[in-house]
Amino acid sequence: NKYPYHSSTALEASGKYHIYGLACFSKYPIEKTHEVVFNSSFNGAAVYTIDVNGKKLAVANVHLESNSISAEDKKLYGDFIQNSDEVNLEDVTSNIRSRLGRAYRMRAEQVRKVKDHLSELNVDGTLICGDFNDTPISYVYAQMKEGMDDAFASTGFGPGITYHKDFFWFRIDNIMHSPNLKSYKAKVDKVPYSDHYPLTTFLNVGD
Repeated sequence: NKYPYHSSTALEASGKYHIYGLACFSKYPIEKTHEVVFNSSFNGAAVYTIDVNGKKLAVANVHLESNSISAEDKKLYGDFIQNSDEVNLEDVTSNIRSRLGRAYRMRAEQVRKVKDHLSELNVDGTLICGDFNDTPISYVYAQMKEGMDDAFASTGFGPGITYHKDFFWFRIDNIMHSPNLKSYKAKVDKVPYSDHYPLTTFLNVGD
């Protein structure tokens, strides 16, 4: 087994089946898992303490609040992109604005919780990865990146689009790491089975 160590955290239960969650699969021992609880049924974070050849790394796996844009909103937006003459821009933006405002506020609080927990840990390096549901020009991205390096921005190439559906194309999935770790060859891998493309990078944790 290439990844003999694993940890999973359920975020939502439906009857006896957990349908939303976070998971970590590792070559190295996962010594501890700490769930960072959000006020959300479908979003959350888990921080794993992983022993990499004697070095303790904190790996935060995050899924921040979704914008919850409805199928109707997405259809209106798609129609507008394809034929702006027949679709009113105000119709497209009015509902989306209110949804985005609520989600922005929730994500800001979720980032604070993750960063607060990470600041309490005594580790040799830190990684934050996952679905931020926000772009690199956002407040949430800036707050999460404080004191961290963005692997794709540092070593990737191109726009790095990770979300692609209904004419929405954004870079919202990220891998960040403390400056004492070094990333290289970050890339987005285009796959047909998800509306998110996987983001990968190599990391050098030092001797």
